[in-house]
Amino acid sequence: MATTQQIQIVAVDKTARVLGNVSNRLKGIGNSVNRLESGFGGLQTKILAVGSALGAAFGIKKILAVSSEVEQLGLRFQFLFGSVEEGNKAFDTLLDYASKVPFTLQQIQQGAGNLAVISDNAEELGKNLELVGNVAAVTGLDFKTVSEQIQRSFSGGIAAAEIFRERGVRALLGFSNGAKVSAAETEERFNEVFGPNGPFGNAANVLANTYEGVLSMIQDKIFKFTLALGRQGGLFDFAKGILGAIDQTLNESFGSIEEFAANVGQKLIEVTKNIAIGTAQLLDTLKPVFNFIAKGVNNLIDFANMLP
Repeated sequence: MATTQQIQIVAVDKTARVLGNVSNRLKGIGNSVNRLESGFGGLQTKILAVGSALGAAFGIKKILAVSSEVEQLGLRFQFLFGSVEEGNKAFDTLLDYASKVPFTLQQIQQGAGNLAVISDNAEELGKNLELVGNVAAVTGLDFKTVSEQIQRSFSGGIAAAEIFRERGVRALLGFSNGAKVSAAETEERFNEVFGPNGPFGNAANVLANTYEGVLSMIQDKIFKFTLALGRQGGLFDFAKGILGAIDQTLNESFGSIEEFAANVGQKLIEVTKNIAIGTAQLLDTLKPVFNFIAKGVNNLIDFANMLP
């Protein structure tokens, strides 16, 4: 009769032979792949290296995020200005303005949506962009914040723009504290003070020649390059196509996600119940054993107490 040690030795020996065969086959596959790669001159490796370098340098996630922001803004312009043509014209106006001022395109596009709400057409959007730029240059506020405050001022009067009061813009416009000023009067005064012919009508252009202004111009070019990588380079459309294919696959594989989730939930409940029932049954089975052990321990304690 074979001993336990002999069985273990035989089992280990057979397992080693099987693993050895698998290892040899994997090595063979690996050598085949290496020969195939060499046949193509390592082209795949080179492509992956270039792709990894670009991804590390610019960040694919950032490229897609920038492209998505611009796409959303373009669609918003089309809706707000009533047509694709006027929306595209407004977007071109934004790009033209961004190329001349010390604010990055990303900063400008973040505030442009607020300005589109109070602009009837692309030409008026251009005038409002200039107003915001001059106010931002004088007050030191960021472009997005000034855009939001301008929208409030043109919609509800200067009193609706609390930040402008704190930064002294109300005083620059010549409005005294407590005076009731309409939205129309507020807009008119902004154009007189911060418009092309006003005392602060050239503030943004002056700021463009400062260190911060030049730096923002460089950032603007990086933003444009990032945007071009995503849109002109085709990466953004490729990513959208991949997402669309994934969505279609999910629909084909699972049908209704809600129904699939409900079915999975029921299965999890069944599994949990079976585990709980199995655990309870196991405890019931072991209960006599536990009782026997406990009884034996008690007997030992009683015996120990009887000893002198």
